[in-house]
Amino acid sequence: MRRTVITLGLSLLGLSAFGQSADSTTVVDSAVVADSVFVDTTWERGADIALTLSQVGVSNWAGGGASSLSTAANFHVFANMTKPNLTWENDLQVGYGIIREGGRENAFRKNNDLVIFTSRYGQKLNKRWKISGVIDFRTQVANGYRYDFVDSLDRDVATKISSFMAPGYLIPSLGVTYSRKKILKVTYAPVTGKFTFVMDEFLASQGAFGVEEGEMFRRQFGSSLTANFQKKFTDDIEFRTNILFFADYRTITEVDVNWEAYLMFRVNKWLTSNITSQLIYDKDIDITRDDGTVGPAVQLRNVINVGIAIDFWTKE
Repeated sequence: MRRTVITLGLSLLGLSAFGQSADSTTVVDSAVVADSVFVDTTWERGADIALTLSQVGVSNWAGGGASSLSTAANFHVFANMTKPNLTWENDLQVGYGIIREGGRENAFRKNNDLVIFTSRYGQKLNKRWKISGVIDFRTQVANGYRYDFVDSLDRDVATKISSFMAPGYLIPSLGVTYSRKKILKVTYAPVTGKFTFVMDEFLASQGAFGVEEGEMFRRQFGSSLTANFQKKFTDDIEFRTNILFFADYRTITEVDVNWEAYLMFRVNKWLTSNITSQLIYDKDIDITRDDGTVGPAVQLRNVINVGIAIDFWTKE
């Protein structure tokens, strides 16, 4: 726990520095601090947003089918600092999408919703290895519902199953990282905390997401392994993926998995297509399976979008 507190302290100190440096790169006088590791500070920053819209209209169509309307937005921003003996990398992803099928009122349903923030501080040991402290935070933007049936007026009857910070996950860790250029990073952290939040009274009363009934918070202590891969194969094709394994020391053989992948194709300056996939397995989360049974299950989500993408802030 003491190391976890130290990790959190380092990250908060880093966030303070980021607030002072986010808008500009500070030029340090090497004559004044010739022996300091803070000479030759470099910030690399960037952001992009993708907006998509899809519409299908069907009327008296002999082949069958239903009209649909869907829209989605994905936002990504990063700010990375590199110094001779340390690195500090920050990444934020926000995605949200809705879809409406058929002609029923109030039929808009969420089909994509995520907020992921990671901050990784590393002290270099050599060219490939570093000691690293990482904070990983995940939640969603809006309420999520399960639609089991419709009422006599053909309206959806919804049951809330998630909301903002229900669940919310905060995973601070301390370990070692192997990196190769800016393409691959693998971190093993024998000191890892996993804090699960269910800040919704309705869901907390049901003991959702592995938190005890009536409680809004759960803490676990264990080890984690994370891997991040990012590469631009061409100027028009980019692939990013990350995977997180976590095992509680009390149940070391039961491993939680959270894997995400993002593939982007740029058709021209404005038009893009992207494919997003996410796989989650957590033994503490009970899922109503397709066969009606309830229990842990592999959660899988795939989203394919075509729309407008804008790179509105990039600076090195």
